[in-house]
Amino acid sequence: EFERVAYSLRPGEVSGIVETSFGFHIIKLDKIRGPERQARHILIQPELTDADRTRTEERAREVAEALRGGA
Repeated sequence: EFERVAYSLRPGEVSGIVETSFGFHIIKLDKIRGPERQARHILIQPELTDADRTRTEERAREVAEALRGGA
């Protein structure tokens, strides 16, 4: 998704919010030089609390158990 958005921008253009597995990005394309793109981006990585991690792990276990049970 990041690359798709970066390659769709024109020089000087700023993207909307792009979500990847690393977090949320805002991309600005500085210039195009031949096949290369020079861009900058801001990355915001949300911080998860211990409670968030615990809930996520519990939900993953539930899904895995359901899949093993043939769901």
